[in-house]
Amino acid sequence: MRPSHPPCRLAPHVHGVAIDEDAVFLDVARDRYVCVPQAAALLRLDAARRVVGVADPGFAEELRRAGLAADGSPDRPPPPSLTTATTSAMCGPFAPPRWRDGLAGARAMADLAQAYWRRPLAQLVATARDGATAAADTPPGPALLETVESFHRWAPFAPAPGKCLLRSFMLLRLLRRHGHDARWVFGVRTWPFRAHCWLQRGEVVLDDDLETLVPLTPILVI
Repeated sequence: MRPSHPPCRLAPHVHGVAIDEDAVFLDVARDRYVCVPQAAALLRLDAARRVVGVADPGFAEELRRAGLAADGSPDRPPPPSLTTATTSAMCGPFAPPRWRDGLAGARAMADLAQAYWRRPLAQLVATARDGATAAADTPPGPALLETVESFHRWAPFAPAPGKCLLRSFMLLRLLRRHGHDARWVFGVRTWPFRAHCWLQRGEVVLDDDLETLVPLTPILVI
């Protein structure tokens, strides 16, 4: 009788999703994406085509060697649900910044210096997870939308790069300081490969245009 082997699952720091016949993995610990063509059939997927395990023994061994999978990795809790986005808070044009917006921007930049600069992706993700609440799945209220609108008034003038990771993390921190929350979503596409992240509250995207997100499949939701 063959000895039974513990199930091979993705390593705790790895997230995966199948897109058509291909698979994409996000290794949070190493801050890297790995795209594997024709790999979807070798994986166990949930209803949203997220990777929950590895079905093919040969492919499982390859993933182990790459540090993407491990035998006996514990079952991870189901990820937060994500409602399909139907609208965006970026329906501008936004008014010029007010003096209060300038103060809000200065505070946000000071916070960013403490919480973002020189921090690896794994630490940013852990920080975001620590403050996540179920309120992030409910429709946004007027106070949250006003905070988002203020952010979009001053953000273009902030002395910070426009990369999506920085922008969305900065807005998430700002929202939480005001008693709000949102889902931080990482999405990918293939052929050509692209990775992107954004904030979403219920059906409303808070910091991007809907058209930008249509081709993207969520791989990590916080």
